[in-house]
Amino acid sequence: MTIAVPSALADEIVLGDYFFNVNGSIFNDPLSSPFDTSLFDYTTSQGIIKVTFTNPGTYFVIGYFDFDLMGMPNNAWDDDHSDQTGSLGSGLSWGIGLGGWADSDPGSFYDNIINGLALGNATSPFGPSDNAMALRWDFTLNANEKAELLFMVDSSAPGGFYLHQFDVPDSGLDVYLSSSMNITQTGVPEPGSLLLVGSGLAFVTFVRTRMRG
Repeated sequence: MTIAVPSALADEIVLGDYFFNVNGSIFNDPLSSPFDTSLFDYTTSQGIIKVTFTNPGTYFVIGYFDFDLMGMPNNAWDDDHSDQTGSLGSGLSWGIGLGGWADSDPGSFYDNIINGLALGNATSPFGPSDNAMALRWDFTLNANEKAELLFMVDSSAPGGFYLHQFDVPDSGLDVYLSSSMNITQTGVPEPGSLLLVGSGLAFVTFVRTRMRG
């Protein structure tokens, strides 16, 4: 007789908890504007979460992710390891610590993120424990600028800087957290448009001069 293994006991990446801290405001499930989760698959706990800002100002954005890598035979939520790889880009910092299920007391990793404090990195590798990972962006947005931040979760290693959570020796599962930021100009006419505006003004001036003559 064949006995099927319940899905909860199969090897899987489970997003146990997550939230974002934007300038002291907490955004959690379900995420709403300014967040876009259309490219994130909550079934596999992988994909891209995008957040967009257009108002001038100084920002900090922290993405907190508490994954549970559930794998037989241990199938425990508190036996994972984490580490980091790569060089940090400007404005990006990282942290690894105990998840909120394990420690949410004042001064804990979880509590510091809730309160928007510096992440402080961590001893790497970290674990085995109930691991949580976080990435933080600090940046200033000027007038006519737009910032797009991507928080990316994958089971394969990306390029650049990333955080890595892994389950050994049970399932051999891996999950990688990385992020990027792109700041672009908005509301600024293209050079060709400026040329057309200039030509139009010159034409209007010419016509008015002829009429007066």
